Amino acid sequence: VFLSQSAPPPPPLRHACAPATHSRRAARASALMTDFGVALVEIPIVSGKLDEAVKIFDEHPHGLKFTASQPGFISMTMSKDSDKNSVILMERWTKKEDWIAYGGRRAVTEGELGESNKAYGAAVGPLIAGEMRMGAFDVEKSYGKVP
Repeated sequence: VFLSQSAPPPPPLRHACAPATHSRRAARASALMTDFGVALVEIPIVSGKLDEAVKIFDEHPHGLKFTASQPGFISMTMSKDSDKNSVILMERWTKKEDWIAYGGRRAVTEGELGESNKAYGAAVGPLIAGEMRMGAFDVEKSYGKVP
């Protein structure tokens, strides 16, 4: 399921007390606001296999390393929810469509990419305990510290 909230970007962030010399910082802060998309993925894992699944996601060459090599990928956080026995991925992409295109590459079954997808599926598939929940979203607003 892909959900979207589309809205025009807000005007550039300007702090009323910021002098003109801080315009680059304001531009970076504005970029923090809406210039990316996110994907949230929850993967239910077979009971007792959570650590094994995390290891495969992390170490398999076609696991999250493959994800991180995709066009439009910015960053990802992998978390464990021990209560639900799930892996949670919070991904940041240049835009949500980049994540959707990446999902298409994961579905390829032919050629070299198809073989890599099959090998990864064989490694991680038996550890997945049901339907994954996922969605890609346009960022409306983001809060954080600007370095």
